[in-house]
Amino acid sequence: MREIMGAHSTNTASGAFSVTSPTVYAFKKEKMIGSAKNAIISGYFSDMLKNYVMQGGKVRYVDFLVAPMIAFKGLNVILA
Repeated sequence: MREIMGAHSTNTASGAFSVTSPTVYAFKKEKMIGSAKNAIISGYFSDMLKNYVMQGGKVRYVDFLVAPMIAFKGLNVILA
């Protein structure tokens, strides 16, 4: 995903989150194999960090934030 909406509703005590994204991407063996529109992504930040897969070389700049592309496995994704 490139964007999320609803991050303000994250439970900071437990690390639980549920956000929406206008576009999500699926990867297999470091290659993008598909995308989908309007998805809900949920899980726990601690689990997400444990399931880190890889970091891409591309960097994205959004206002004051500079971040590389990062891949995780095992997130709950519901296509709307």
